[in-house]
Amino acid sequence: MLGRLLAGIAVLGMLSVPTVADEREAFHIAGDQDEAPYGYINRDGRFVGHYVQLMQEAFAHLWVPLRHEPYEWEEAQRLVKEGKADAIITTMTPEREEYLIASEVALAEPEWVAFVREDHPERDVLLAKERLEDFAGYRVLDYAGNGWGKANLEGLDVQREGTLSENLRRLAAGEGDVLINMSEVTEHTIRELKRAYPDEANALDRLVASSNVLDVTSMRLLVRKDSPHVHLVPRIDKVLRELGI
Repeated sequence: MLGRLLAGIAVLGMLSVPTVADEREAFHIAGDQDEAPYGYINRDGRFVGHYVQLMQEAFAHLWVPLRHEPYEWEEAQRLVKEGKADAIITTMTPEREEYLIASEVALAEPEWVAFVREDHPERDVLLAKERLEDFAGYRVLDYAGNGWGKANLEGLDVQREGTLSENLRRLAAGEGDVLINMSEVTEHTIRELKRAYPDEANALDRLVASSNVLDVTSMRLLVRKDSPHVHLVPRIDKVLRELGI
């Protein structure tokens, strides 16, 4: 799906892109800065990723200025909930349905899998589990603001704090038994962490993913119902379809 996304962006990017008037109010997306490869701070300190590139192209063709800014995920959600940003990109939940509407087009459909240490004494048992409830009795690491985790890990021994990156480092250090997250995001984040923390690279290398998919979610652009830009959602969907999403 990501290959089709980038191919669509390349084709549309060849077309002439209109200049956006400076005086128009910008559409503010509160981005997750720790969700590589969809959105993350690279080694040059720039906010980059598939979502960032896609939104830049889509809004340029809408003639609407865009502010797509990186935040810690919990802060990004707070800004949208308090009306200080127009939108976030994530999965819809019953709580979010109260004040957000979703694009029809899904920007990604990530698979959620379990990550464990290769040297964990119950490695094979953990990797063989096929249902979330089977992780009862184990220490499950989760990051602050993870709406999927709050909705799906209830009843388990969840230790929820910090960011995804911080929790992967904790898992590698043996501070938990398992972390369940989007496979592509987690694998990309592990690679970035190994570059950022070379002293921890060997421990991070020992994190392995289960082949069992525990869930699949649809990630969409979620826009506040009272945003002055909410009327753009059908047009955003149209552009996303033109990009081949």
